[in-house]
Amino acid sequence: MRSTYLFLISLSLVVLSAPLYADDFTVSSTSSSTNGGHTVNGSDNLTVTSAGSISPVNAHGISTTGGSNTITVEGSITTLNGRSGIQSTNESDNQITLSGSAHITSTSNGAQGTGINIGGGSGGNNNSITLSDSAKITTIGNSGIGISIFGDNNTLTLSKGTEISTSGTSADGIYVYDGSGNTINVAGKIKATNTDAKAVHLEGGANGVVNFQEGALIIGPIHTDNDYATGSILNIDVGLGTSYIFTTSGTWTVNDLDGRSFTYSGNVASSLSAGNSETADEMLFMSTGSLQSSLKSNVSSDESGWVDIYARSSERKANTAQPTMLPYKANASGLSIGVPVLSGARSLDVVINSHHAALNIADDSQILDSLSTKLGVVLTQAPTSDGWQLAGSAFVGRTSHDGTRGKVLDNLAETGMRSLTSEFSSNDAVLAIGANYSTELSKTMRFEGGLEGSYAYQDIAAYSESSNFSWAARKLAQTSGKVSAGVVYQSSENLNYQFRLGAQHRTVIQGAQTSYTAYGTAYSLDAGLTSETYYDAEVRFNYLGGDGMNLTGSLGGFSSDLTTSGMTAHLWLNWAF
Repeated sequence: MRSTYLFLISLSLVVLSAPLYADDFTVSSTSSSTNGGHTVNGSDNLTVTSAGSISPVNAHGISTTGGSNTITVEGSITTLNGRSGIQSTNESDNQITLSGSAHITSTSNGAQGTGINIGGGSGGNNNSITLSDSAKITTIGNSGIGISIFGDNNTLTLSKGTEISTSGTSADGIYVYDGSGNTINVAGKIKATNTDAKAVHLEGGANGVVNFQEGALIIGPIHTDNDYATGSILNIDVGLGTSYIFTTSGTWTVNDLDGRSFTYSGNVASSLSAGNSETADEMLFMSTGSLQSSLKSNVSSDESGWVDIYARSSERKANTAQPTMLPYKANASGLSIGVPVLSGARSLDVVINSHHAALNIADDSQILDSLSTKLGVVLTQAPTSDGWQLAGSAFVGRTSHDGTRGKVLDNLAETGMRSLTSEFSSNDAVLAIGANYSTELSKTMRFEGGLEGSYAYQDIAAYSESSNFSWAARKLAQTSGKVSAGVVYQSSENLNYQFRLGAQHRTVIQGAQTSYTAYGTAYSLDAGLTSETYYDAEVRFNYLGGDGMNLTGSLGGFSSDLTTSGMTAHLWLNWAF
C-alpha cells in the first residue's frame, strides 16, 4: 500500500508540473469575425496567412487580452466604423508583426479608427510592433490614426519598404498618447498630410525616441507637444549619402547618428551629403588619366596629326570600413586632337581635349554633369640608342559643372523629397612627365615599360544650392605616379598587339577639406580619401595602313585598394600630312 501511495503522489506531481501550452490559431481564409473566430487571451499565437483575411462588420479585426500574445499578419485586415485593425488594451509584452504583403485598412466613418492601437485604457508596456517587407497600414477618414501607442517602453519598427498612410483630418501616422521610454524606428514611409495631421506626433510622455533610419520617407509634420511631452529625441540616421531638411515643431533634441555636421535652427534640422565635394578628387583623377592615356599613343606620331576618341567608366561600391566614402558610378567620354608644330629630335604637338563626365552619387542622391576643355602642348624626345624616350606635357582648361540633388528628404514636400540644383565652374591645370623604355626580346617580341608622374590642379569656384546652402571656393591638387610593363607582339609588318600591366598611386596634397554653410551656420568637412592605389591591365592593337595612316585601339580595366573599378577604351588615329 505504501509503495502504491507513493507512486500516486509522484504521478500527481508530474501531472501538476507539466507545462501549460499556449493556443496556436491560424486564419488562412476569409473571415468576418474578430480574430477569425478565435479567442486570444494571453500567451496565445495568432497567424493570418497571406491567403487569410479578416473583415468584421462592426468590430476590431484582431482584439487581444491577457498579454504576451504573438500576432503575425501576412494577409489583410479591413475594419469600418472606427474599429481598429489590431486592438490591444491594457496589455504588456505582446509581439505584433506585419510581414510580406500584409495590409490593414481602417475606415473611420466619423469615429476614430486606428490601424494598430496599443495600450488603450490605462496603457500597455513592453509591446513590440514590427512592419517588414511591403506591409502597409492605410486609414481613411477623420481621426484615422495609423498606429497609436499608450504605455511605457513600447517599440515600433517600420522596415524599409513598409508604409503608413492616412488621409483624414487629425489623422496622425504615428501617435504616442502617453508613456515613457517609447522608441519609434522608421526606415519606411509615413504619409499624413491632411489638416492637423502629423506624420509623427508625440502628444505626451517622457523620453520618447524617434529614429529616422536609412530608407525613411516622411511626408507630414513632425511634432512633439510641449505641454505634455518632455525629453523628446529625434535621431537622424539616414546614411551619409542622403541629404535632408526635416522641419519639426515642439521641443526636440536632435542628433545625427552618421556623425556628420548638421544644423538645427528654427526647428529645421538639415545636412547635405558631402556629394560631389567628396568625389571631386576621384573625378579629377579620372579626367587626368583619360587625358594622359590619349597622349601615350602620340609618342611616336612625329610629323602626323592625330585624334583619339575614348570612353571610361568608374564605379565605387560602399565600403563599411570607410563609411565616409560615398558609392558612385561615373561614365566619361572625350576627344583629343593633336597637331604637330615641331619635329625632329624633339617634337612638339599642340593638343586640344574635350572631356564629358556624368557622375551618379549614392544611387541618384546627387547627379553631376561636367564638361571641360583643355589646351596644351606635348614635348616628346626621339628614342635614344639605349631604348629610352622622354615626354612631357602641360595643359590648362576650364570645366563647367551642373549638379542636381534629386532626393533631398523634406517632410514638408509633397513627395517627401525635394531637389537642389547647382551650377559652378573650375579652372584646371595638368603637368605630366613620362619615360618609356623599349627593348627587343626576339624578332617578333619586345618589352615595353614606362614611368610617369603628374600634377593636377583644380580651382573650384564658390556656389550655392538654393538660398540655404552654399559651398566655399576650393583649391584641389593631387599628384600621381605610375609604373607599367608589357610585351608587344609583332604579328606582321603592319600589325602588332600589346599586353600591359600597371600600378598607379594618387595622393591629394591640397584641398582635402571643404566647407559649406547651411542655414547660416558654417561647417568644415573632410572631403573624402586622400590617397588610393590602382592596378590596371590593357590590351592594344596597332595597325599601320597605307598613305601614312595609323590606327590604334585599346581596351583596359582597373581596380583599386578601395573598391573602385572600371573600364577604359581608346580608338586612336593619326595620319601623315
